[in-house]
Amino acid sequence: MSHRENRQRAHSAKTERATGRIAGVLLQSEMIACVADSSARDFLVTFLVAAGLFIGTPLALFMLFG
Repeated sequence: MSHRENRQRAHSAKTERATGRIAGVLLQSEMIACVADSSARDFLVTFLVAAGLFIGTPLALFMLFG
């Protein structure tokens, strides 16, 4: 095997490792974005339910007993 072939093989291995690292980082950031999106959705649902109870309870009491 020539020196040039060894260099090409080493370069290919280095490129493959770098590509794997980049893919790992992208996958990790995608997972973080998914979790953040899920947390934002959960927060929004909780906020809307709490707001509905906060407004709806006095309104219902007023309609029943007012």
